Amino acid sequence: MHPAMPDSRRPLPDPTVVHLDGVPVATWVLGPDPDACAGDLVICHGTPWSAALWTELTVALSERWRVHLWDMPGYGRSSRDPSAALGLRAQASRLADLFAHWAWNGPVCSPMTSAVPSPSARIFVTAPSSRR
Repeated sequence: MHPAMPDSRRPLPDPTVVHLDGVPVATWVLGPDPDACAGDLVICHGTPWSAALWTELTVALSERWRVHLWDMPGYGRSSRDPSAALGLRAQASRLADLFAHWAWNGPVCSPMTSAVPSPSARIFVTAPSSRR
């Protein structure tokens, strides 16, 4: 297991900050080394949430998968600079840039995938509800 792996009772570890479109973006990669994992999985939060929403799921999935998370600019631990574009197209463009940064090759769990040219046909779309 990755040494910085959170458990579901703790928050995510400190993020790695990546600059996308000139905006600082908080990112995480958790799970086994690339040679020991079942593949890569990118999980994206919706609005107005953050990657912290996915901590419990990330812990479960990261036993086998390398899980990639990010806080979209304007949310969570990413930049909240009011001059940064926060629309769906800008966020989708940043997500596409993250695919390249992460050398991504796996499924995506995101409501914005229809706006992103996918490098793979293996895409899963979900919209979890905060209602319980």
